[in-house]
Amino acid sequence: MKPKEWRAFACSVQGKSHAKRNEPCQDAHAFTVLEGILIFVVADGAGSASMGEVGAKIAASTACEAVARTIPSTQRDEEAWRKTIMDAVTTARDRMITEAESKGGLLREYACTLMVGVCGLDFITGAQVGDGAIIYLDAEGTGECLIPPSSGEYINETNFLTAERALELISFKYIKKDVRKVAAFSDGLQMLGLKMKEGKPHLPFFIPLFNFLAAVGDIESAKRDLQNFLSSDKISARTDDDLTLFLAVLGRPLEGS
Repeated sequence: MKPKEWRAFACSVQGKSHAKRNEPCQDAHAFTVLEGILIFVVADGAGSASMGEVGAKIAASTACEAVARTIPSTQRDEEAWRKTIMDAVTTARDRMITEAESKGGLLREYACTLMVGVCGLDFITGAQVGDGAIIYLDAEGTGECLIPPSSGEYINETNFLTAERALELISFKYIKKDVRKVAAFSDGLQMLGLKMKEGKPHLPFFIPLFNFLAAVGDIESAKRDLQNFLSSDKISARTDDDLTLFLAVLGRPLEGS
């Protein structure tokens, strides 16, 4: 077994407000680990978009697959990762355009936010359009937000991948760092997971989750417990939105992953 390997899991759950209206969860996620590189994607369908759930699923799966196709290539630097991730975001948007056209609908009906992250043992990088956040902890336990959530022109407005200028609004970041723990989450968890004014992760929220992931034995147990946590009264009392949480730590792989 390699001395350091990523173990990761994620969960998307229906928010209380969506459940009351009998609406589906509009969040989606995708992740994989290839050749020691962690790839993860979180997308959040717009509540006002009739096909937001479909748009989020297309964006998440397409972007993750697009990045994964580059992993077998040679050693990559910041600019190479920038191109890879930006190309993946563009591919996801193009796939959404194709879906909308094939169904005779409008692209805006598939509106969603998108975060794409990639992490190795000595770097973390990612791109984001819209809200939600990617956070990481280094070897010293210091927590940082990779890219602060972005908003639209007005308060409580965000940017979507379907916007006409979406590709111009994408934020990209690359950091050389000894990363040990990573999380990504949709905007439903921002008030719990971030110190909004400081743009920093709220570590008391994440540390127990990272410790749980480091100790849990199998992936099905991990998924079940994470879903129960996100659906609990403790969380729903603070937010009624759909929730997605991706977590990864360095350690032995999860059984069944």
